[in-house]
Amino acid sequence: MKKLLLALLGLLWLPVLQAQTISIVGSGVNGWPPTNGPEITLSTTDNIIYTISNLVVTTGEVKFRQDFGWTINWGAASFPTGIATQNGNNIPTLAGTYDVTFNRLSGAYTFTGSTTATIIDLWGPAVDA
Repeated sequence: MKKLLLALLGLLWLPVLQAQTISIVGSGVNGWPPTNGPEITLSTTDNIIYTISNLVVTTGEVKFRQDFGWTINWGAASFPTGIATQNGNNIPTLAGTYDVTFNRLSGAYTFTGSTTATIIDLWGPAVDA
């Protein structure tokens, strides 16, 4: 009887202990679901910090979302780092290859890498050199 009770309790806790799937979606990656390619999922070892390495990003916008749905999603208005909030703005992106880190609890995110976007500097008597 004791083993049956423990097994039943274990089954009840299984969904609570299961890791969430965090993905990154938007025009800056594979497009916006459900009309575009597969979502890009991030990896985790602790169900808090999610990462992906060498993600090719285009100039556009992205959001993080949980379990392939829009009920729980995060966004912000800054790039390459920021604090994303629930149902926040789309995150603007610059084309490049990045290592992406996202904290599911705090909303902190970073895109670390190099941009392939053209950077234009102004120089001359009308601006500071």
